[in-house]
Amino acid sequence: MRDIWNAFPLFKPSYLRERLPGKLGQCVVGIFSSFSIRFPTSLLVVVPNRFSVLLGALALEQQKYDRASKWFRKARKLQLTREWGVEYQAQVYVDQGDQLALNSFIESCISENGMSMGFMDAIRSWAFWNLGFFEFFDLTKRIIRQLESQDLIDSKSNLRLLPQHANHLGHLGFLQLYINYYSKVHDKRIIGIWPDNCVNPYYLKKIIESSPIEIRCFPGKPPKLFPDIRQVDSLIFSRVSKNTWRFEPMVASFSGQIFPELNPSPDNFLRIEPEEDERAKPLQRKLGMDLGKWFVCLHVRESTQGFLISGQNRDADILTYREFCEQVQELGGQVIRMGDPSFPKLPHGYPAIDYAHSEHRSDFFDTWLWGRCRWWTGTVNGASMPPLTFGRPRLVTNKWFWDNNGPNYDIWLPQLLIDKTSNRLYSPSATMANAFNRSMSRDHLSSNNLRLRSNSSDELKLSAIEMFEKTKLSLIDPGELSEIPKTEFDRYLSTLMLVPVTSPIMQLSKNFSNKWQAHEVDFH
Repeated sequence: MRDIWNAFPLFKPSYLRERLPGKLGQCVVGIFSSFSIRFPTSLLVVVPNRFSVLLGALALEQQKYDRASKWFRKARKLQLTREWGVEYQAQVYVDQGDQLALNSFIESCISENGMSMGFMDAIRSWAFWNLGFFEFFDLTKRIIRQLESQDLIDSKSNLRLLPQHANHLGHLGFLQLYINYYSKVHDKRIIGIWPDNCVNPYYLKKIIESSPIEIRCFPGKPPKLFPDIRQVDSLIFSRVSKNTWRFEPMVASFSGQIFPELNPSPDNFLRIEPEEDERAKPLQRKLGMDLGKWFVCLHVRESTQGFLISGQNRDADILTYREFCEQVQELGGQVIRMGDPSFPKLPHGYPAIDYAHSEHRSDFFDTWLWGRCRWWTGTVNGASMPPLTFGRPRLVTNKWFWDNNGPNYDIWLPQLLIDKTSNRLYSPSATMANAFNRSMSRDHLSSNNLRLRSNSSDELKLSAIEMFEKTKLSLIDPGELSEIPKTEFDRYLSTLMLVPVTSPIMQLSKNFSNKWQAHEVDFH
């Protein structure tokens, strides 16, 4: 009971529905829903703040906006629920269509008081997943300008705190990119991280041991609030020097900034050592891998219930990758499906090894597979970052939102935006102009008469052949990666996304590009 009490502040309606299926779940959710809108307003003060997120979210589902706002105001009073209180309140104003109230709320969150209360980080997180490109970057630039204008840190202080960079897999990859950049522009920098809750300690240990700049590890969890937010570098921006801040690669498109760390030299790659190869051999055999064949890592993000039932716009259906896997086998390779047991199991006869459901999964073996694959294929998720840090080429598929920033030897295939009524395919320029061009919510797209066209099985299959051809040299030497020349269409897409011509970009898959260009009337 104590565990449930402690966890309750973070409960959302979806959590109850998933954990309590059937009539029992409907009954429990119904009781909470009724309570959320019928409990006397004058007595809200007696309800513990830790219940406010769930009750407010249920009121929001019923479009009881005033009541939802009252619950979320209570949620912002509790440190544990403060972030959700901010994010949900922003959503209230969006659902109401009250742009003036939303703008006023955002201004309060990025004010000096909002920064000190932790509201700024929360509204920035909400904006990342919900606002369009232009709105998101307008907000981010305003935050950066405020940080720069009030940057009072002693210039002699070299310590930067990175509380977000060790708690998720993708964040670890961004930590390596951070090190690659600042080791060249500020080699005296010291960075502080909190590794106790690291998702892959083996991979983090490799990053720390290879780092040319000092890394200090702090115990426990990072604090929710810091005495001076200006000493903290986030996944969105970081401090270069006094009064000068920059965007981080997580938000590369539309930043207008160059990201040299996205095209690292071989000296910056993490390495798999010979003794690690020997350690991996018995694991390869147990997994059923053929040690005489090269392999491809496949990581397709998909929710527990499956692609067709739930998930985000960046997810995809693993079944559409069957022909891709068959093509890899025809070319002489094998496919290792990565992930974790929350992913749906591969059906019988699927042409890939289901490592995600294997008893042989481990932090070490994950790391070895990233570092030794011929190439990595998958959707946009945290697992797409570690292969980059080993210099392994990537085929980034079903990419949404659009972002072609990345190593010049990577290939990407975006999802396409479609008008549901006319079935009209949006051009790249129209996609970039759409207000929902960053939205991860399927419901948000659907309610605005939009849907996404996923990559077809044939497109994925043909892209496997492209990757096979361009990775022949890298099998001999991981440092021998063939840079793909930028095409005129690649440059055009970069212009749409405000990517400087000198910044590294991934190339659009050739077969996909040839089929797609006909839909871009503005290109001709």
